[in-house]
Amino acid sequence: MFPQDLLQLLVIVGAVVPGFVYQISRRRVRGPGPDEQSITIRVLRSIATSVVFLCVYIAILDYPPSIIDVDSEGMPTSWRTAALGALFLVLGIPWLTARIVYYIGTSSPVETARLAIVGRMHLRSQWDPTPSAWDFAFSNRGAGWIRVQSSDGSWMGGWFGSSSFASSFPEPPELYLEQGYEMNEQGVFTGKMSAPDGLYIRCDDIRLLDFLPNELQAGPVVGAGTLGDNRDNG
Repeated sequence: MFPQDLLQLLVIVGAVVPGFVYQISRRRVRGPGPDEQSITIRVLRSIATSVVFLCVYIAILDYPPSIIDVDSEGMPTSWRTAALGALFLVLGIPWLTARIVYYIGTSSPVETARLAIVGRMHLRSQWDPTPSAWDFAFSNRGAGWIRVQSSDGSWMGGWFGSSSFASSFPEPPELYLEQGYEMNEQGVFTGKMSAPDGLYIRCDDIRLLDFLPNELQAGPVVGAGTLGDNRDNG
């Protein structure tokens, strides 16, 4: 049914759309969260977020909105102005708000202040939003050597650098190593590059995965300095 006045139009458009736009924008920068798998939760969260935006708009712009002229029947005198205002309020502001909240909330000063307050007041978080150990392991992973043992006992590995990639929730665990190296049956890097243009590894059925920093010589693995020389010459 077509809205009969501006109030009905605001309720129909403003009760759902801003929340969906906010969630889409936040998902684009933050990635999907484990609490977003249920469509019911996402719809309810969108409605709640939209109500918050709508209340803020009414508190600032009043009703009818001061930026839109209405006639005696409560309808906009200029639908062009109403449409532009709706685009700005319903799409533009929620989209930008999600980005601003994310970037400020994850900035170094805010994170440092949060940790200082938590430590000073002896607060403890009861829940870690990281969806899986895989995401935790790769969240702040620097450059280094990685080796993977598959379920059949074979070894694969190589250099994980700035051009490498690890999948994140909710996608299955996968690795792209920018350079792959041959390994023997004991999991030792031979120093011979086998995949100079990159190595893709499915990790949904593996026994273990080792992270080996560039400077570290751990266990039977060949020293990283030796591999680094081969890598530079490859």
